[in-house]
Amino acid sequence: MRSRGRLPASAGRSRGALWGAALVAVLAAACAAPAPPAARPLPRPAVPTKSRPAPAARPAPRAPKPAAPRPVVLPSAAPWYVTVPSLNLRRCPAVGCSRLAVLTQNEVLLRLREEGEWVQVRVVKTGETGWVAGRFLVDRPVAVPPKPRAPAQTAPARPAPGGTLNEEFLE
Repeated sequence: MRSRGRLPASAGRSRGALWGAALVAVLAAACAAPAPPAARPLPRPAVPTKSRPAPAARPAPRAPKPAAPRPVVLPSAAPWYVTVPSLNLRRCPAVGCSRLAVLTQNEVLLRLREEGEWVQVRVVKTGETGWVAGRFLVDRPVAVPPKPRAPAQTAPARPAPGGTLNEEFLE
């Protein structure tokens, strides 16, 4: 008695054997056929002409040189000036970065690029490059108020013989 939906064991083997034999035959046929030769263009025969001379051989074009990375340059190369008595020139655009130098008021700088509130500058006097806070830079020199002069020190007045200084002025 046969169960429904199942084939006898011998039927499964023969079907698998047929598929295997067919696969082997297809693979053998594909491997046995020689590959067609690649089509190569035939070189043109050089035909000398009497009317024109043969063109001179041109040198092969050179590959373009890779472009050097360009810094982002601000439109103006005009000088900028420090507005405060002292300003830290830093290694990177952050307060936590190390200090390279301390710039003085009206020191001349060239702006190279900006990053947020920070400006990368080159100090004209030394050529050093670093970062400063942009709010401390202006495009004109700052008027520096004159330093207050200390009053001239004079020797204290000596009292006149026989009296005190106060008595002299009260008479």
